[in-house]
Amino acid sequence: MISSARTAAYQLGHGGPGILLIHGFCGSAAQMRFLAEGLHASGYTVRVPLLPGHGTSVQDMRTITYRDWHAAMRREYTALRNECSLVCAAGHSMGGVLALLLAEEYPLDAVIALSAPMHLAGARGAFAPLSGAASLLVPYLKWPGERKYPDDFLKDDHLGYDSLPVSKVHDLCKLMRRARRNLFAVTAPLLVIQSADDTTVSASSPGIILSGVSSEYRLRCMLTHSGHLIPLGPERNEVLFSMTGFLKKHMYSVNNCGNSVPSE
Repeated sequence: MISSARTAAYQLGHGGPGILLIHGFCGSAAQMRFLAEGLHASGYTVRVPLLPGHGTSVQDMRTITYRDWHAAMRREYTALRNECSLVCAAGHSMGGVLALLLAEEYPLDAVIALSAPMHLAGARGAFAPLSGAASLLVPYLKWPGERKYPDDFLKDDHLGYDSLPVSKVHDLCKLMRRARRNLFAVTAPLLVIQSADDTTVSASSPGIILSGVSSEYRLRCMLTHSGHLIPLGPERNEVLFSMTGFLKKHMYSVNNCGNSVPSE
């Protein structure tokens, strides 16, 4: 069990321009805390949900499907849109896929995909299509050994499961296929960020996203040594700077009084 106040959903601020910030597969809302606080300090209302089946026990996650994740984020978007006149969806990893799915369905004002997979990398990519059948024999997989993280990694905020339910990899694949199939429906300004040393997400993913959308403005930001967990990695300040600069230029800016004003 990892349930705690630190893994729970939270919202920073109310009204004004809003950002729905979505964590990734087997993660928790705690992993988005650095970005959430930085975005809120720049004048945005930031809503950080906890995906169904996360933040409690890995056994709970096994009962959830990709439809539950998608439906929950639709509800979160609607709640934020009811409060904020301008809304951006941003997400890490599977959260980035969910942000793209929202952008395909709703009139988002901007969308940001952080380490969002359109395909998984290496052995993960080869195994993923077999995960549904494999889960009948091996229901859970532990992360191998003691995981290595780069220097200056926010380990204290890395609250998530230390294993994964194998059948849920199949659900992740379904989300990726849905997002890839309808990328053309994304018209909002788009920022894609990924690290060159990400061994989880295929290096082809940013190109697939950027070439598939219909957004008039689309931007790629490549990091060099943050691995997959870029919201916690050593280049997290660069991630935050890229996000705030993108939002200010292409969605809205915020004056010193905290009031939203149109970007030029």
